[in-house]
Amino acid sequence: MDAPSYNHPSNQAINALLVVALFACLATGTIWVWRTLVIAEQQQSEKLLQQETQILARQIETHFTYQSNALQRFAQRWEQYHQQRTLWYRDADRLLHDFDNLQAIEWLDTSHQLRWIRPLAGNEQAIDFRYPADHPNIPFVARSREQGRPILSSHFELVQGGRGLAYYVPLYRQTEAGRQFDGHLIAIFRVEQLIDSLLRRLPVEHMSLMISDGSQPIFQRKRADTLDSPNQVQTRVQLGDNNNFILHTYPSRELQQRHSTAVPMTTLVSGLLASLLLCYALWLALLDLHRLRALQDSNRALQSEIARRQQTEEVLQTSQSRLRLILDMTDYSHDALFILSLDPLEIVYMNRTCWTSIGYSGEQLREIIAISPEDVMPGAKKWLQALQQLVIHSDSAIYQRQVRTRTGRLIPLEISVRHMNRLGRDYLICVGRNNRQQLEATAQLERLTQLDGLTGLFNRRHFDTALVSEWRRLQRQQLPLGLLMVDVDYFKHYNDSLGHQAGDDALRQLGHALQLHVGREGERVCRYGGEEFALLLPGADLQQCRKVAELIHEAVREMNIQHAATPTNRMTVSIGVACTIPGADRQPEGLLGAADRALYQAKAAGRNCSASAELVS
Repeated sequence: MDAPSYNHPSNQAINALLVVALFACLATGTIWVWRTLVIAEQQQSEKLLQQETQILARQIETHFTYQSNALQRFAQRWEQYHQQRTLWYRDADRLLHDFDNLQAIEWLDTSHQLRWIRPLAGNEQAIDFRYPADHPNIPFVARSREQGRPILSSHFELVQGGRGLAYYVPLYRQTEAGRQFDGHLIAIFRVEQLIDSLLRRLPVEHMSLMISDGSQPIFQRKRADTLDSPNQVQTRVQLGDNNNFILHTYPSRELQQRHSTAVPMTTLVSGLLASLLLCYALWLALLDLHRLRALQDSNRALQSEIARRQQTEEVLQTSQSRLRLILDMTDYSHDALFILSLDPLEIVYMNRTCWTSIGYSGEQLREIIAISPEDVMPGAKKWLQALQQLVIHSDSAIYQRQVRTRTGRLIPLEISVRHMNRLGRDYLICVGRNNRQQLEATAQLERLTQLDGLTGLFNRRHFDTALVSEWRRLQRQQLPLGLLMVDVDYFKHYNDSLGHQAGDDALRQLGHALQLHVGREGERVCRYGGEEFALLLPGADLQQCRKVAELIHEAVREMNIQHAATPTNRMTVSIGVACTIPGADRQPEGLLGAADRALYQAKAAGRNCSASAELVS
């Protein structure tokens, strides 16, 4: 009698091929799940890098605005400087001392020839230099004159040598024929020094970045662990009305490790090991079956049925073991994993994290979702509609949602959703992660962009926004808006004699003293720039503003800070006071200009006093 067909060599080869094919399928599925988790982590890392890049660009713009505002205020005094060159030299030297990234401050007359230059040392080649018609900065000079506002040029080769940037501020003076254009104030920066100064106090040690001017890189700082990846992030940076600058950031190994977990690799290794053990066990079972049938030739039919049943049972047990292994692995994941079927709405699977993280049991959570999903996830109905569109387009997406715990507390959840179709039915594989720390870090960075790092007061950027906001609010209510500009007298002498650390301490004490004199709704103290502060007093008329100025003078006297350069041998301040009722025919810049003029009136009157201006409605 012939041997059973199960022992035929061709059948054994087919069985071996089937085991190999099964292992290939299981390995492919495991690799697919691993790749999905890796892509989700990479997308999260890229998203956080994009947020950091945008915040860094805004901080660079803010730092440059501090310096450009000082240059613009310097240019506004051209009427006085034109008659007194020595006064222009003195104040230009002060700016060069305050901002160490300046190569030179120059006056370019209307014939495009350089006239006044400070300092002369290091800039000898620029003396009496006249811009040729083909000079790359001629278009910026023309545009600044036509538009009547400052502009920062693109990079160019300096006559002093090296690459530089020029900040052009148009100058005007009053003549008998009226207001007359009188050339430009030019601030010359060396590219590397300017960008180093803008990045000096920013948290960029962990980042690799490059700044380009159009298509040409002008600054580059890369970490040793920068990854050679095409997934760089870039955002436009506007400096001095020039938006040709682009900030590029690159992912680094530190950033990748910070947002990576062991879940993808654990899933890959465990899945492949389980698949290998399953196939090996199946192969051993097949070998045992063949041996058993060879020994029981006398009862082939009975042995065939026993072997078939044994094989079926072993495959079923092995499949159940593999499924239990995968379920146990997902139950101990920190991320919530659940699988949805939307037509009709059904939760196919949830791991233990889904219910334990919000204080329910698995059955309780299923019942609540079936009856009222809004109780667990506010806005769930609208989100499910968005998921329907995701199924239609067979796409994947990341959503930011909130889930409500059993005690009513809301937890932020970033959910990565991927569509999958199996056996003609659509499924959505969802992985949710608590990203509260990332959201809080982003909010903290946003708050830091509104504060001055030295005094802890609001900075110039916040002041500009608050001035426009309060102007609009008080315009509707027809209430007055008061503004005090406070400037420390002879502060440069104080820094030169006692050092910058003593100057910083004095500014912090003054900021604290000013903070004590605001308290009503909307009132705030801002560091306007350098030793200059601004107090915004919504609802205060001119008399009340003068009273606050008197209290500030008294507080500064009580501070009793030694200052040998003042007549009183104590630190003093000059205050410009302005007040108006906002109207539709005026802009908040008029109030700021009035306060600035009043401040210079106080300085002209001998300092340590206040001068005021009230804009007529």
